[in-house]
This record gives sequence, structure tokens and C-alpha cells, in this order.
Amino acid sequence: MAVMLFTLVAIVLGIATVNVSNLLLSAVPLRLREMAVRTAMGAPRWRLLRQLLLESAILSTAGSVFGLAIAARWARFMSINLGSDIAVAFQAQVDQRVAIFTFSVGLFAAFFAGLIPAWRCSRTDLNSLLKSSDPRNRMQKTWGRQLLVGIQVAVAALFLVISGSLLKNLQVAATQNPGFRIDHVLTLSLNPSTAGYDVKKSHALYTDLIERLQSMPGVGSAAIAQDKPFGVINNVSTNLTIEGYKLPPNQPSIQIRSGFVSPGYFETLAIPMIRGRAFDRRDDANAPRTVIINQAMAERYWPNRDPIGARVEIKGDDGGPAEVIGVARDAKYGGMNEHPMDFLYRSYNQCSETYAALFVETETNPEAMTSAVRTAIQNMAPNVAVFDVRTMENQFRENGMAEMRMGVQMFTPLGAVALILSILGLYGVISYSVGQRTYEIGIRLALGASNRHVMRMVLLQGIRPSAMALAAGLGLALMLERMTSEIFPDRHLHDPVVYGGAFVLILFMSGIASYIPARRASIVDPNITLRDS
Repeated sequence: MAVMLFTLVAIVLGIATVNVSNLLLSAVPLRLREMAVRTAMGAPRWRLLRQLLLESAILSTAGSVFGLAIAARWARFMSINLGSDIAVAFQAQVDQRVAIFTFSVGLFAAFFAGLIPAWRCSRTDLNSLLKSSDPRNRMQKTWGRQLLVGIQVAVAALFLVISGSLLKNLQVAATQNPGFRIDHVLTLSLNPSTAGYDVKKSHALYTDLIERLQSMPGVGSAAIAQDKPFGVINNVSTNLTIEGYKLPPNQPSIQIRSGFVSPGYFETLAIPMIRGRAFDRRDDANAPRTVIINQAMAERYWPNRDPIGARVEIKGDDGGPAEVIGVARDAKYGGMNEHPMDFLYRSYNQCSETYAALFVETETNPEAMTSAVRTAIQNMAPNVAVFDVRTMENQFRENGMAEMRMGVQMFTPLGAVALILSILGLYGVISYSVGQRTYEIGIRLALGASNRHVMRMVLLQGIRPSAMALAAGLGLALMLERMTSEIFPDRHLHDPVVYGGAFVLILFMSGIASYIPARRASIVDPNITLRDS
């Protein structure tokens, strides 16, 4: 997503650079006399180029300062606390490196934006260009600019489709089932090792704490795990080999995402067992190693046989081969945007971890049970700190969709900026074209053309290429939608609402951008225009 985002930002910068270049090109005819005077006074071409490029650099510097000011404010909105058991947060901030990079890119863009206008202004044949005062001889072809504006409109359509799709998928993800229970579950984190507990004492504390909590009024069940769903430690993987599964050449083991869970975990989070059994007291530290796999792993490594009773060899575990005792339903582990992945559950009683996440199923509002749960823990272990207390629904909303929210927050402003820039570019090209065609429009009006006819002609000049570019942009979006399928696998492809909304919005904005110069063209006085010419 970072690579894609950086690419899209570069495209938006390219759109802005093209627009600035178009604006500077529009001012070239007005500065020809100035450049001619400077040349006549002995100014060499390189000095004229330097002056014009310096003007572009000043414009770019002002824009960079303004952009950095906006970025500094926007960074606060972009900063997202992942809300994990470990203090991890995504912090976007504007520091010295960002400022240097921004000014460097700005100057680079200013060079390209001002190079063509500066070259045209500093041509050696300026005297011949000033010999004719006929407006018809001063008309410049605008097909190149119209092509660039068309590309901008197509890119804006692509960005709007991506932004709309991400926003809709975020809304859909908020209503999806992550594969485990999120209502009536309170979760918190503990790390007894900071209070001097070793592995044995920590596990004993967890066992007593679960029994104590389950005996409390309003508590249905309780369990612990190495981490919460959508937590940081859930990214831990285990290397193993599967009995009877042939590994590819030069691959010594399989890397599977894994996590330790206690007895009662599947019941507390309402994760059904498809086959076999869940962990219980039989799976303690002195018992043979046991594991539970999810459906995805079962279908991948045991496609035509029952995995119950199969053995896996876990690298780094001295307890011997582990037996598969159950198959659990698939769930989301790292985020709501992930593809179904293989996952291995291991018994917490057979690990050497002291850190754990506690899950408490409540019969009432879980937030109302927070004080009672804290009191129970403090009575049993007053020196053990309790942190990251939240409901599982909050964990789902904040962590489960954090990356999706980040994508929406990043892509939506890009789409808006691309749309605004493309519309401004269209307005600039049409306005420049109307200014160059004032003589022609005056003749048309003098020969009997109505104001409505002139307005329709200019409107079509802006809307027709915009509609063609818009169709190309939507077609490109159809082809490139798979680019985000790795980030948002459950997205609804080719959503007609998203595509229809982007089409109507861009066409409407193009009409507004074309209407202003069309209105100005329709009120041209042919008598004044022809007399001045």
C-alpha cells in the first residue's frame, strides 16, 4: 500500500506540474514584448531562462511551504494508535527530513513546469513574433493542452473510483463477522514478569484468576491467549514440518502464523470447532504436545484426509511432535482486510510465556464489569499491572479496520485533489482557448450566430473531451481494480454505484468548469471585438 500510495502521490504532483506549466504557457504571449525588450538591450538567452526558472522556483517554494503547513495539520488526523497490547502507533509527522524532501521535489517539479514556458519566452526569433498584431496570427494550438487535461480527468476518475471502493468496503467490513465474538467480551492485558513472576507462577496466577472470574456474578466464561485478535503479537509465526507432507525443494520447514491460547478460549470467543476438540486440562505442561488448526490449514495440508491425529514437528520445541486434536473455524487474525490464512493454535499451558491477554465473557455490558475485573486481579496480584483494557468490539473497530481506515484517509484526499486539479486545468485550457478565439467568436456573432449557439459550442469543447477522458479513466479503473485486491480482498468489484457516482461528479464539475468561459464567450460584443482587431 505504501508503494501504491507513493505512486499515486507522484501522479497527483505530475498533474499539478502540468497545470502550472499550462498556466505559465498561457502567459507567454503577454510576456513576449518584455522578453523582446530585454533581448534588444543585450540580455543573453541563458539569463532570460534563469529569470523565468527562478520565478517558477519562487512559485514552487511558496506552494511547498503552504503544502507543509497543511501536511503538519493533516498529520495529526493521520496519526493512528493501533491500540495493541504493546504501545505501537502509526505517527505521521512533518520533521526536517520531510521538509528537505518536500522542497527538493518542489524545486524539481518547478524546473519541469517552467522549462517549456521559459524556453518559448526566450526564443531568439521574438522580433518576428511581434511583427503581426492580428489576433488570428496569435492563436496557439491547444490540442496538446487538451490532451494533458484529458489525462488529468482520466487519472481523477481512477482516483475517485479507488477512493469510493475503499470507503464502501470499509462500511461493509464494519458489518462483517470476523469469525469470533465481539459483543459482551471484555479484554485486558497482563504481564506478571514485571512484578517478579516466573513462568510457573504466572501460569498458576492465570489458572486461579480464570476460576475466580468465572465464579463472579455476570461472568459467563474467561480465558487467556498470547495476544488479542488484531494485535501485534498475532503476527508471530511458527516453523514446522507436517508428517506425510512433502516440502518443496530447498525448503526445510513451513512457516505458519500461530498463537498460544488457554482452555476455554474457543468457548469464550464463540469460535466453533469444526472437528475434534478444544484445549482442556489434559493439555498441560507435562502432557504430550497438542495443537489445533483452522479450516484453511486443514484444507491446504490435509485436503483429502482427516487431520485429527496427524502429527507436526514444531521447530525449537523440545516437547516432541505435536498432535492435531481439533479444527477450528477460520477467523480474521491481523485485520479485516486479510485473505483467509493458515493458523496454528497452541496450548498456553505448554508454553513459556508470561505475558497474556485476558478475555472475559459478560452477561451484561462488558464496560460495566471493568471495575469488578480489575478489583479481582488486584486482590489476587496487587503488584501486577493491568493495561490495555477495552471491549472486544472496540478492539474490532479500532485495530481490525485500522489499515482500511488508513487507506481511506490517504486515498480520499488524493482523489479530491486530483479532481480539483483536473477541473482547474480544464478551466484554464477552455479560458485560454476562448481568449484566443475572441476574434472568431466576434465574427460568428456578427454573421448571426446566437449567444446560445456560442455557449453550446464552448461547453461542448470542454465537456466532449472530458467525457472521453472520463470513459478512459473508468475503463482503466476496471482493469486496475485488482491492484488493491491484495489490500482489500473482500471488496465488491465493479460496483455500479461507485462508478456511476464518479462519472456524474466529474461530468458535473467539467460542466461547471466549461460554463464560466462559455458564458463569457456568449456575451462578447462583436462590434468592439472587430473594431479592436
